[in-house]
Amino acid sequence: MTCPSTGFSGRTRGGRPGDGAPGSKRACPAPTHVSRRCVPMSLSSGSIASTQSSKRFLLRLAASVVLLNVIVFTLALLALYQSRARYEERALTAASNIAVFQERDLESTVGQVDLVLLTIADEVAEAGSDPALGEGSLDAFILRQSTRLPALHGLRITNARGDVIHGFGLAKGTRANLADRAYFIELAHNPDSGIVISKPLVSRVSGEWEIVLARRLNRRDGQFDGVVYATIPLKYFIDKFAGIDVGAHGVVGLRDNELGVIARWPAIRTVAQDVGTSTVSRQLRDAIAAGETAATFSGQSGSDGVERTLSFRRIGRLPMIIVVGLGKDDYLADWKAEVVRALALASLFACVIVLFSALLYRSWRSREADVESLALQERKFRTLLESSPDGLVIADANEVITLVNRNVELMFGYPAEDLVGQPIRVLLPVRYSGFSLVTEIARDSGDVPGNRDLWAVTKDGREFPVGVSVSSINTDQGGLIAAAIRDMTERHASASHIEFLARHDALTGLPNRTVMQSRFEQAVADAARSSTHVALMFLDLDSFKTVNDSLGHPIGDELLKGVALRLGQFVRASDFVSRHGGDEFLIMFTGLVSGADVALAADRLVQDFTTPFLVDGHEIASSFSVGIAIYPQDGADFPTLLKKADIAMYQAKAAGRATYRFFGEHMDIEALGRHRIRNALHLAVERSEFTLHFQPQIELASGQVIGAEALLRWIHHELGAVPPADFIPVAEESGLIVPIGEWVVNEACRQAAAWQVPGRPPLSVAVNISAVQFARGDLEDTVRRALAASGLAPELLELELTESILIRNVDSVLATVSRLKRLGVKLSIDDFGTGYSSLTYLKRFAVDKLKIDQSFIRDLAYDPDSAAIVRAIVQMAQSLNLKTVAEGIEDTGTLAHLHAIGCDQGQGYGIARPMPSEALLEFLEVAANRIVVAGTSIELAAG
Repeated sequence: MTCPSTGFSGRTRGGRPGDGAPGSKRACPAPTHVSRRCVPMSLSSGSIASTQSSKRFLLRLAASVVLLNVIVFTLALLALYQSRARYEERALTAASNIAVFQERDLESTVGQVDLVLLTIADEVAEAGSDPALGEGSLDAFILRQSTRLPALHGLRITNARGDVIHGFGLAKGTRANLADRAYFIELAHNPDSGIVISKPLVSRVSGEWEIVLARRLNRRDGQFDGVVYATIPLKYFIDKFAGIDVGAHGVVGLRDNELGVIARWPAIRTVAQDVGTSTVSRQLRDAIAAGETAATFSGQSGSDGVERTLSFRRIGRLPMIIVVGLGKDDYLADWKAEVVRALALASLFACVIVLFSALLYRSWRSREADVESLALQERKFRTLLESSPDGLVIADANEVITLVNRNVELMFGYPAEDLVGQPIRVLLPVRYSGFSLVTEIARDSGDVPGNRDLWAVTKDGREFPVGVSVSSINTDQGGLIAAAIRDMTERHASASHIEFLARHDALTGLPNRTVMQSRFEQAVADAARSSTHVALMFLDLDSFKTVNDSLGHPIGDELLKGVALRLGQFVRASDFVSRHGGDEFLIMFTGLVSGADVALAADRLVQDFTTPFLVDGHEIASSFSVGIAIYPQDGADFPTLLKKADIAMYQAKAAGRATYRFFGEHMDIEALGRHRIRNALHLAVERSEFTLHFQPQIELASGQVIGAEALLRWIHHELGAVPPADFIPVAEESGLIVPIGEWVVNEACRQAAAWQVPGRPPLSVAVNISAVQFARGDLEDTVRRALAASGLAPELLELELTESILIRNVDSVLATVSRLKRLGVKLSIDDFGTGYSSLTYLKRFAVDKLKIDQSFIRDLAYDPDSAAIVRAIVQMAQSLNLKTVAEGIEDTGTLAHLHAIGCDQGQGYGIARPMPSEALLEFLEVAANRIVVAGTSIELAAG
């Protein structure tokens, strides 16, 4: 502390009398708490008498001042009361006006939607009750109607069964049935229903929250024919309400007749959680129960407890109520400002009176005024000190603490009295940073003090990072130093977390590829010194996409976490695991003596992952396809080994998955070959490098040629004739099979149309369809366009599907197959007997033929098992009224055997090899030369 004459007060170090200021004639007492003041040692008796007389006058003057102030404050409070009443009246009016406007706007919107529904209902009545009649024009009409109302999310029509058959906002292929919806049931059973408005619900088309406005469709005989309905997303109302200025604490809500929330702005929780909640104030519930259609009142909101002025209105005859609330804190904000101003003026008036009184007694109060002035300065300084968000330390020129604020006590754990008189190094030890307050003042001589990142120590010895800013304070006693200390623990933690995320996978917590590459380079350096090996495993989780598609991405994410945990338990402490991305992981094994070590590890890895994962109640079987590359024989750097391990992994996938493969040089050559083929395939269609050959198919009972199978051939200008076994897998892998397959369908139809001549039996053409083309291409449109362009009769086109196509996404495949059958084309199952071979899908998909795989036909003559399988397939097909086609017939014995067991058709090198279309026509011309096999005249091709 200092004497009043010093101009600064606070805690100081203890010292001898006279140490307060150089040359001082009067010393302050020993240092005590800051509130203690230095006062003169004695007063004269005359001063005491004068003071007593002055005090009596002062009491009378004070009484007058108090009375005057009471009158002023009373008038001010009365004016403020009247002003508040005006603000509340304006709030009531504003809430009511907003409610009226929203009521009219919503009533108008519903009226417009109802007009659109009636218009569409009339159009449907004009078109008739058949949903297919006028289908295109009806959809176009609905689309035009939807443009009249931007608020609509969907405008659709259902049939009497509830199936959505027309409309806007319905993605292609989307199916939805609304027969269980309450509004559909009401309209179906009540012919006199007008417009029906649903409660909020989740759309089965878009998956979003919405309300439905629906009307009944009648046939001409008055029977129920379906529903026309419009959907308005709840987001439309929320966005509309968000544009209304109701203040920070205001609310606009749309509720149903039971006061359940339809839409609310602002939302309390999520839309899904808010919808249907009916927590409202007692006044609102009582008014609705009393049958009131509109009312305005003030009270506490039942949903969030905010004091508001509320206005509600029923929206005409609709089952909706609009509620508008203006927050009391918002509309009284200006009134509160008036209160502050009034109090400030009243306070100013009181200050003026006090100042006038003080002038009358300035000689008597001169010393007390000085003391009060110093006390005021101290209070202001204390307020400034305590209001700082940082810890503030005031020290003298010797870096001894004289004052601290509350934040320093909380930050370091010391009470203030323990710190006063201690050197600053107690908090900021020199051993950590060489920090000095005096040095910092000299360094930061500019206007803006600099910041230093240092380490501080708490009372219990805990070290933590701080930021320190130092500045100087000039006082009558001399210079002081102020240090602002900010705890940087959270900022350091955030920086550490950001650095962790930059080097680790956010989902699994595993290191990422960058860290793996760094660790790999270190491991290679160690292996080079110790003459050991380093193995890099590239792991791809098999069928992970199926998990995501069937169970959802959250389950997939949890599966990846479980995989990462199991991999961490699998490897040794010296090994390293990282996530490469997606469903791919990397493992680095170090200190290996030979490749046999990593082979044992790979065997154990594959075996360990046969144990299923239990994720959120789902038991998920999983496996890895693993590729392995080894340093130094496969490469000396990370990118090279990563590439080769990736190539080996794809070889493991090709081998059936759930296995591993070491990299071999032949893989690199194969990969380069696939890459070259992939690049060449991009231009093959444009350069007309593809051609079709056709292998004749005969009817075994008559020997007549009934058709041919189209087989794709590729003649590249550099690669020459590329075998289909080489380029078809590459085309499927890259997705190029889709445009290539479209070309094949078009070309096969064009060629087959040219075969059809008067006097010759019709010849069909069979085309193989890739599973990739079936899943990703628009096969139905491709076939329709090819038939239209070529003029080929649909029944002369046969599409060959593999069993794998039919067992994936059964519902979607069934829909596509049904549409193809309606076009009139024939469908056959290729390579029957080698795949799933389920009788269920034979019944469901209504195929026309089964093509028996040539692996059974080739061994038919000398393998009893193959003969039994072929006989069983033929008999099963006959019982299902299906035709059978034998592939790979190469000799007369096989031909006779097939005819004997009742096989319908056949093809193979023994009948004719694949040939260009022109050669096929010549083959048909010379087909008269025949030999007789088992009573059937058939010519076998030479060779």
